Amino acid sequence: MLDVYKKYILIACILLTAINSFAQTDFDNLSYFEDFDTPGYPENTPPGAYWSFYNEIYPNQDSWNKFIPGDGNAYITVDPDITNDLDWIHPFQTLIFGGVAENHRLEVRMKGAVVDGGLVGFLFTYRQEGSIFNEVDIEVVADDSATATHETLPQNNGWTDARFNTWRNANENSARPFTGTKKAIVNDNNEKISLIDDQFHTYTIDWRADRIDFFIDGVLQETITTNIATGKSEVIFGFRQLPWANDFNWSGTQTMVIDYLKIEPIFVETFAADDNFITEFETPIELDVLDNDTKNTSIISFDATSEQGNLITQNNSILTFTPAVSFAGNDSFTYTLEDSEGIQATATVNIKVNERPLEAVNDAISVNVGSNDIAIDVLANDFYGEFGENPTHPLTLPGGKTATASDNGAAIRVYDGQVYYSAPTNFAGIDTFVYTITDANGYADTATVTITVGGDYPAEAANDSFSVDVDTATTLDVLANDMPENVTIISADALSSEGFIVTIENATILYTPTNSFTGMDEFEYTIEDANGNQSSATVALVIEAKTVNSSSLEAIDDVITVNIGSANITIDVLDNDNYGVSGMNTSHPLTLTNGKISTASNNGGPIQVSNGTIIYSAPSHFVGVDSFTYTITDANGFADTATVNITVGGDLPAEAVDDNYSINVDEATSLNVLENDFPANATIINFDTTSQHGFAISLATTELVYEPINGFMGNDSFTYTIEDANGVQSSATVSLTVEEEVIESGPIRAVNDTLALLAESSNTIIDVTENDSFGTFGPNENHPLTLTNGKLTTESNNGGAIRVLNGAIEYSTPSNFTGIDTFEYTITDKKGFAEKAIVRITVTAEPLETAAIDDTFNIHINTATAIDVLENDITNGGSIITFDTTSTEGFTISTDAHLLVYSPTGDFEGQDSFTYTIEDTEGVQSTAIVYLTVEEEVVQTGSVDAIDDEITVTEKAENILIDVTGNDNYGANGPNSSHPLTLTNGKLVTASDNGGDIRVEDGKINYTTPSDFVGTDTFVYTITDGNGFADAATVTINVVAEASSKNSTDTSLNEVDDIAGFNSLLNEFAVYPNPSNGAFKNILFSDINTKGQLMVLDITGKTIFTSKISIAKGKNEFDFNLNLSTGIKFVRIVSSEADFGIKKLIIK
Repeated sequence: MLDVYKKYILIACILLTAINSFAQTDFDNLSYFEDFDTPGYPENTPPGAYWSFYNEIYPNQDSWNKFIPGDGNAYITVDPDITNDLDWIHPFQTLIFGGVAENHRLEVRMKGAVVDGGLVGFLFTYRQEGSIFNEVDIEVVADDSATATHETLPQNNGWTDARFNTWRNANENSARPFTGTKKAIVNDNNEKISLIDDQFHTYTIDWRADRIDFFIDGVLQETITTNIATGKSEVIFGFRQLPWANDFNWSGTQTMVIDYLKIEPIFVETFAADDNFITEFETPIELDVLDNDTKNTSIISFDATSEQGNLITQNNSILTFTPAVSFAGNDSFTYTLEDSEGIQATATVNIKVNERPLEAVNDAISVNVGSNDIAIDVLANDFYGEFGENPTHPLTLPGGKTATASDNGAAIRVYDGQVYYSAPTNFAGIDTFVYTITDANGYADTATVTITVGGDYPAEAANDSFSVDVDTATTLDVLANDMPENVTIISADALSSEGFIVTIENATILYTPTNSFTGMDEFEYTIEDANGNQSSATVALVIEAKTVNSSSLEAIDDVITVNIGSANITIDVLDNDNYGVSGMNTSHPLTLTNGKISTASNNGGPIQVSNGTIIYSAPSHFVGVDSFTYTITDANGFADTATVNITVGGDLPAEAVDDNYSINVDEATSLNVLENDFPANATIINFDTTSQHGFAISLATTELVYEPINGFMGNDSFTYTIEDANGVQSSATVSLTVEEEVIESGPIRAVNDTLALLAESSNTIIDVTENDSFGTFGPNENHPLTLTNGKLTTESNNGGAIRVLNGAIEYSTPSNFTGIDTFEYTITDKKGFAEKAIVRITVTAEPLETAAIDDTFNIHINTATAIDVLENDITNGGSIITFDTTSTEGFTISTDAHLLVYSPTGDFEGQDSFTYTIEDTEGVQSTAIVYLTVEEEVVQTGSVDAIDDEITVTEKAENILIDVTGNDNYGANGPNSSHPLTLTNGKLVTASDNGGDIRVEDGKINYTTPSDFVGTDTFVYTITDGNGFADAATVTINVVAEASSKNSTDTSLNEVDDIAGFNSLLNEFAVYPNPSNGAFKNILFSDINTKGQLMVLDITGKTIFTSKISIAKGKNEFDFNLNLSTGIKFVRIVSSEADFGIKKLIIK
């Protein structure tokens, strides 16, 4: 292995983190010098700026006097124990100055200890808004692990490496606009030098808006002119460890010395910086080219056309680039800006227009009735993009199939790059199907083919049945079930059988019963097609009392048995159903999934509605249980759904299937072993009464109960036998894994607190848990609230006395101290899960003046709302003493504890206001105005939108519930009442593209990986709204190999690999390589045998991968190769007995 553990220089990290709000101080023109001549908190800090510190590596350095003793230097001390570091944003041990901006020179003179491991950095970073950050840094290590190893000590002619970096508006979770270099540090003779010399060195950054110059000891080391960071920042001195700089490798404590910090403004020159943009094929892009240029300038000219002849236009400060049709590639143009003094600058804009993307385009054709094997060249107007077509599956049908059925049951198949279509039997009308094209990189796009089935089809009138309300003239759509679509009613009986008037009205017939007649009636009508073919049918009518009651509408499940290969089996599903008092719907009394009259069963058997029955054909070569759902609808539109279960092949012989279960240690567990056996009515007739490891097995009704005892953990098994109604028997094995239950933490959350106190305040009670949550498990019985390192009494960061008292924290300000003081506390739930928060106290010499500050609130119409007007006030212990009891518009104001309640009525919308007055404990009063905007509550609804999902699971994972609709939107109509979530072809049970079992279960999808499969699996699902509109999305499942665990019970430290300094740390683990491309190793040293979980979390704390692992006493290795997005991830290993911690993992 490459020896990257050479001598390193450990000097400092200086970090600048931007602040969103300072007091009124001109940080754009700041001159500041701090030489640390006075002890404690620096006295000459500019107004609005501040100092603070972190002491995570070495908690004993816990007061300002320990950082700044007053001898002209600041000191930062660390030891090799980095386990206290829980904050990935800040370095480990730091001093922080808040208040500097770009266009300044930043200079620090400092000296570090000569030790093995660590780095020196001089850097600044903009405090993140979400995942966006800005940063500039010098990162100095003696021997960069990314370069060839070399000597580092000056006496050995060694030298020190450095990285010079800048990020502008970078996203830590995705693409990062980053510029940086790595090189050796040189002197003024351009000779490589070593900084491991126990001497002071000066580090300088000239941070201009258009350029950054990096100096060490006055020698220019690097200049960067792209992606220049921006914003107001914190300067942070401190020790830091980065992944590429390896671990701290020393014993004892080490101290860094800082001589001074100097900040001074730099003259800002007018400049225009080159820009780089990317746009999609044939997609205009708006370009904010001034974003990285000198502020307060304007564009005075620009190229009207680019180098490649594409159009450039202007709208105020924004330029728009419009690529020509079919253009793809690199292009550029120039623009010129001018400042208020007339100084001009020109820059070049470089634009990359991406290649035309993968695109499947909808198609439409017309075919004759009864057409067979029509070749449709669906790819003729499609485009596979720059990667070309997939070599194995360039063209597929839903579910990745190459043969299936259209929406109306037509046979479709893929052959030789085309889709062959055969029209459904006796069908005329509009049919559709969806197809997918896939490129060589696996990216896919979907389009729809619409087929108009028409042509010569003789007129065929079908008998109709309608329910008609008594004495109600009713329009009857008798043509709805007739063929073809363009026929005409040419005649009808003038009077019905009971003598009521029948009239033709365009394409419908009007039937008018009178004189309160109820009962049966009928009449005949005749249609004619375009070729003169005629056909007649009878309309049967039930005239009954009008009702809107649907309580008795009921569709009842059906069960039938058919032979293998059965075709056109008539199933009278309505025979046991009831349409209720409203009777059947006139237009759609019986339908299949999504309102269709022809589709496929869950296993692909053709089904269609015909004359009030359903015609079913068994799937080809299928034996087993098939099913489909149907819907009956009454005359008032009320509907009910039932399922038809078809056993194809008659009674299947008994077949017991092997089972696998995970069992909690010492927990008797009922096992439904019959769940996957055949047939459904099989009976358990025999079973092992003891398992392989001697534990009791018993029968409870139709389930077997397994009872492990005595703390047993490991693998166990037993067998059982079933018998069907014909006496056929079958046996299977139940495999069991007995393990510790992994308890997941509830949503425990500790929230930071802030308050203000006068200097020399003592014994102030701070209810820090008031805004916290102990989650589902509640507070820990023994230690719900603790301070640093589990203490109940300690000191704040500036030496204030703090202690836990009656569920709160008692705090006394440090002696002779004003400024910002902080301390950290921890809340712990009953399961031992914990979270930390920080309390920030502003300590002032004089009390802030009592002031009521104006408020602005938005209120929903007709909604009484409690508003906290005191939240932004300075009360000094006071309260509200008076308030307007009615607002300007006359609405009531009342109190609720410390809140005021505003109650608008009468549908009022508009502006309103009222005043209130506060008084402090000294009698000082202040009044403020509350401004209110009363408006309608805006309910955000969109159209139906199904969004793709992606998860990662280990091979052989079973019954994984995927909440696919968690990020979807059913729109204004809400989810469909009968089929809100379905799989391909409306199924509830089917298979993924690689054969994994999938089924809809309680609004989620239950997924089991394909047998012996590792790779990428996918399936498509559909969501449907209340009006029948639908959208589909794809779920991608990354199935990875199970972690391979290499365990060693020999804890002799002399025989453990020396990896990253973990040879002396038990119950700790390392992750490397780091950064990683997704393949990484975890080395864990444990002092116990246990079962646990390895989890990978994103920056928000969301778990994106989890795997169960077995941990042995001693050294453990776990190898993973995951498909993870670039950015920061966290790896956590935990069991019910030990929390092995969290490690940061950077994915390249």
